[in-house]
Amino acid sequence: MAKLKKTLPKEFLDLCYCHSNNWSAEDIEKCKEMLSACEHDARERGTYNYTALHKYIPIELVEWLIERGADVNAEQDYGTPVFKHARVGHYDICELLIKHGADLNALDYMEQTPLFAAADGGHADIVKMFLDNGADPGHHQKYFGNNIGRTPLLYMLERMRPGDSGKAATARILIEAQGGKDNIPSKEWEMAQGFVLAKGKDFEFSKSGMEEEYRKNAESELLEFYSLFEVDAPAPVVRHDGVSKIGIDSSLPFSEQYNKLWEYLVPASGRCDTVQGEVIRITGRVGDEVYRNGGANWDNEYRKMLHALLGYLIQGQPLSGTDIKKAENACTVINDTKGCGGENEVKVLQELAVKWVSLNSDPVSPGEVNYKR
Repeated sequence: MAKLKKTLPKEFLDLCYCHSNNWSAEDIEKCKEMLSACEHDARERGTYNYTALHKYIPIELVEWLIERGADVNAEQDYGTPVFKHARVGHYDICELLIKHGADLNALDYMEQTPLFAAADGGHADIVKMFLDNGADPGHHQKYFGNNIGRTPLLYMLERMRPGDSGKAATARILIEAQGGKDNIPSKEWEMAQGFVLAKGKDFEFSKSGMEEEYRKNAESELLEFYSLFEVDAPAPVVRHDGVSKIGIDSSLPFSEQYNKLWEYLVPASGRCDTVQGEVIRITGRVGDEVYRNGGANWDNEYRKMLHALLGYLIQGQPLSGTDIKKAENACTVINDTKGCGGENEVKVLQELAVKWVSLNSDPVSPGEVNYKR
C-alpha cells in the first residue's frame, strides 16, 4: 500500500482558490480522489499550514473529510477550521463542525475564539449559533501593549467600516449575551461608545465620495449603532469651498489645529484643490506611512511628495529660513530611513505645515503636480 502524503496536493489547492463557490460534482469527485492519497490531516505547504478542512470547500467535501477521520479541531496559528468558515459566513459548515465536536473555545495566536471571527464578519446568525452552543461573549483576547484585551464585541467595533452589513444586529446579540449594557464593565462600554463615535466621524468625513446606495446603507446602520450605544451622531463635516479665506483657531493645541485643517481641507480621496490642503495631506500621508506602516510601502512617490512639500512651504508668505532648514532636515531623515523611522521629524513637518497655512489664508492652487499618491 502506498504511503499517504503529508502535504495537500497543489491541484487541490488550485481548485480551492478558483472555486470558492459553485463547485461541480466533477470537481468534488476529483478532490476526493486526490485527498484519498493524503493523510486525514495533511497540511498545506508554506506559512499557513492549513488542513483541507480549513479551506473554503463545499459541505459535501467537509462531510467526506470528517467521515475519513479529519480533525475538526486541527490547530493552526490563525485558528481551527471553524474560525475560517465563521469569518466568511459558512453557516451550514460551522453547524456541521460543531455537531462533530468543534471547540468553540479554541484559541488562535491572538487568543481569540471562533466567536471573534463570526462577529468580525458580521454574521449574526453564526454568532447566535456559537452563543447557543457555549461560546463565551466575555472572553478577552491577548493584550497588546497597553491596550485592553478586546472582547468579540469590542474587536468587531474597532475594525468595522461604516456600511458593513450585519454588524448592528451582531452587536445587539453580543450585548444581550453579556446580560445587557449594565453587565458590561463601564470601561469597556465607554470604549465601545468611542469606537462607534469614531466610525461615525469616519463616515461623515468620507460620505461625499460614496456611492448613493452604499451611503444610505451606511447611514442606516450607523443610526442603529448610535441608538444601541447611546451616543449622539457626530456633526457633519464642513469642507472648504475652494475660494474662502482659510482660518485657524490658534488657541487650540497643535494636534487639534492639524486635525481640524485635515477635516476642512482634505477630501476623502484624491489630492486637494489648494496648496494649504496639500501641505496638510502630504504630511498626513507621510505620517501614516511612518507611524502605521513602518515604511513598508515607501517609494519614490513619497520622496516626490516631500520634495513638493518643501516647494509649497516657500510659496506665498514663506516660512522663515530657519523653519525651511528644519523642514529640509526632517525630509532628509525620513527619506534616509525610507519611512521606517523619523516619527519626530513627521511631527516637525506637520507643525510647519500648520504654521504655513496660518501665514497664508488666501487659497493657493497647487497647479500640476508630479506625484501620484
